[in-house]
Amino acid sequence: MAPGVKDEHVRRASDDGDISMSEPSPKRLKSVAATTPDTSMPTGEEEVAPAKTVIQFKEKPAVIEERTGVIEFRVVANDNEKDSMIILTGLKCIFQKQLPKMPRDYIARLVYDRTHLSIAIVKKPLEVVGGITYRPFKGRRFAEIVFCAISSDQQVKGYGAHLMSHLKDYVKATSDVMYFLTYADNYAIGYFKKQGFTKEITLDKSIWMGYIKDYEGGTLMQCSMLPRIKYLEAGKMLAKQKECVHAKIRAISRSHIVHAPPKQWKNGICKIDPLSIPAIKDSGWSPEMDEMARQPKHAPHFA
Repeated sequence: MAPGVKDEHVRRASDDGDISMSEPSPKRLKSVAATTPDTSMPTGEEEVAPAKTVIQFKEKPAVIEERTGVIEFRVVANDNEKDSMIILTGLKCIFQKQLPKMPRDYIARLVYDRTHLSIAIVKKPLEVVGGITYRPFKGRRFAEIVFCAISSDQQVKGYGAHLMSHLKDYVKATSDVMYFLTYADNYAIGYFKKQGFTKEITLDKSIWMGYIKDYEGGTLMQCSMLPRIKYLEAGKMLAKQKECVHAKIRAISRSHIVHAPPKQWKNGICKIDPLSIPAIKDSGWSPEMDEMARQPKHAPHFA
């Protein structure tokens, strides 16, 4: 049974299967392409020098398609401009198809509502493949995500995550919005969690209560944005941080040293005392550690 709408202002977000105070005219958004330096191979015989490894950052198809011009991101509102109306109509059709439990006229009314803004993924010529409709609340520093959907034949390309990153960077740059609130159904909770949303609402109720309406069957979720983070570059930033941590470990680690086999094994494999091997002794290994490692990981009754 489809969940019921308690009042006409209820919103709903949808998972993409993988998913401001500004002028209302269409705006193209740009992103920065991530680049990765080359790696160098270590040389050596007895001792292999620590490899100066660079964490490779793999770009998702959505990022590559935007950089090559296959797709673009536009922010639109109902301003009676031809391109805006074409994009909004495309979004309306996608929301109506991807959100079958939501009344079609309700979706149309909110998408075309002048208090709402939409960010759309557009392919040439003006083919809409997904987007988000949201409503910013001026002076309250939060916006409500009303609808979020990607066309079913365009999913698993990373469009949903890239779309949300664009939205976060856009609202931070053009308004005082630092929080998102949305009602997610059970299918959308996983997507929103990946995008930094949580079921723990830290925003004071006096700020949002009465501005967004309850949705029967939905879960209220919140996203708190960080002011110094550029979300379109978050993946690249985390990869660089990981690389720095690995570099610190390599500076003090001896795991890169390749030791010769024990001399006792020169004439064949035989049983030896592990602590007679200097490297094992230096590592801090003890027989008790070996016993612990050999113990079953699960209780006897574990099936």
